[in-house]
Amino acid sequence: MAEHREKDEGAWRHVEAVAAGELEGEALERVQEAMRADPALRRAVERARSVRRALRGFEPQPMPRGLLRRLWSIPAGTSVNAAAAPGYRWPRLAAPAVAMSVAAVIGLMLLRPEPAPEPDPREVAVQEFVIAMSYLQRAAATANRETRQHVGTGLTDAFSATWDALLTEDSTLDTGG
Repeated sequence: MAEHREKDEGAWRHVEAVAAGELEGEALERVQEAMRADPALRRAVERARSVRRALRGFEPQPMPRGLLRRLWSIPAGTSVNAAAAPGYRWPRLAAPAVAMSVAAVIGLMLLRPEPAPEPDPREVAVQEFVIAMSYLQRAAATANRETRQHVGTGLTDAFSATWDALLTEDSTLDTGG
């Protein structure tokens, strides 16, 4: 399978050579075999051949008069851009204004404070655990206090009622009544 794929890739690399008639012998036979197996490759070769035929139908255009002389008159190392075009002049203050604005942007970028680094998720989890445990400790202390208060009051009431009952029984026993 891999060998078949490699043959196809090689054939696709030679589409232009086949269209131009530059391939011969074994290489041409391999590409023709791949064309018989792959209709897309066959269509690509036909398109390349039709493009070549269409291009041959154009007649060469003559070079404009004086073009060669004008090309040779351009000094070496000269670049063609909008600033070099005739009639295009920068206002006197434009270049310094651009330089100052670039300096201001760079200055702002340098003065901008760096964002705080993202905290480690483990540290965040530990902090949240500490907060949760603090809350639970306060809740437990409140529940303990409330429980002691209610249980203590209940026990005190129970002991005093029992004690009062015992005292009233003792007094009735002593008096015989």
